[in-house]
Amino acid sequence: MDTPVTTRWRGEIDWADVDGMGHVNNLAVLRYIQSARIEICSRLGVMPVRVAPEVGPIVAHIEIQYLAPLFYPGAVTVTSRLVGAGHTSFTVEHTVMDQGGRVVAREREVLVNYDYRAGHKLPLPEDFPRCGARAE
Repeated sequence: MDTPVTTRWRGEIDWADVDGMGHVNNLAVLRYIQSARIEICSRLGVMPVRVAPEVGPIVAHIEIQYLAPLFYPGAVTVTSRLVGAGHTSFTVEHTVMDQGGRVVAREREVLVNYDYRAGHKLPLPEDFPRCGARAE
């Protein structure tokens, strides 16, 4: 088993992320995770730097558990970890924390290596880390 791949993304909470209830909207939390996803996928070598990739990851499944609210002003940190890989897909877990280190959300997702031109999944690259349980 290869060494697990872990990344950390940090961002500032924007006033526009706050909803009518006075806390950061759940959709904003998913946007923070999206930024963290790009970072870990880049580290894994499956996220091209182009805006419109021909081949790259596509989200197949997301599960998220919101544990506590986030508030403005503040910062957010998302730790991402590769937890499994199959033939064409891989699983990543994200932990979202406020600036004090309190866990506010946990998310688990399956991403598929996808050919956007042909419209079908592709095998992961040969050098993709093979750690943890199979994603497929």
